[in-house]
Amino acid sequence: MAEDRTAFHSPVADFTVPIAHDVPSLADPGQRFIARLIDNAVGIGLFLVFLVPGFLIADGTEKGSPARTMTLIASVLLAVLSPLVYEIVLTALWGATFGKRAMNLRVVRVSDARRAGWTASTFRALINAVFTAIPCVGYLDPLWCLWDKPNRQTLHDKSVRTIVIRVDNPPYREPASLDGPAVVDWRRP
Repeated sequence: MAEDRTAFHSPVADFTVPIAHDVPSLADPGQRFIARLIDNAVGIGLFLVFLVPGFLIADGTEKGSPARTMTLIASVLLAVLSPLVYEIVLTALWGATFGKRAMNLRVVRVSDARRAGWTASTFRALINAVFTAIPCVGYLDPLWCLWDKPNRQTLHDKSVRTIVIRVDNPPYREPASLDGPAVVDWRRP
């Protein structure tokens, strides 16, 4: 009897892809919270690394001069963008920021459990930043994973079709290739 090598059919219309062999464990909301605290600490550190020296340099220039204005604008812009760039680059390259790595978590695509990549990482971070800037939604977004079934996704995860999984779970392996064994739907119990 031949193995069934059909692709998983998602509830989303026209979204059919092969997925991973084994069932990766979804990240616990508590683990995600601790990872976010670590990432926020790193983000605040990056923010201050660019903001404080910029203000100190601007303080040494003549008040009202174009050089002072440009220094202030550049330092504020770098300070605001650095946490966003941190999130994008590390998620795209490693699948995890320092906080997620410390908690053994990884951001992967829902479709095939592979790293999110540059596009998804960029939109994920931008959408998270926008949600954070909107009153009330900034609190609702990270809490969404508490009641989301079956994937425990936050709103910014849902928007780019990613999930956060645990990588310290022994059954986790990299996703199967198209030439590998039959795929299994790891999202169902």
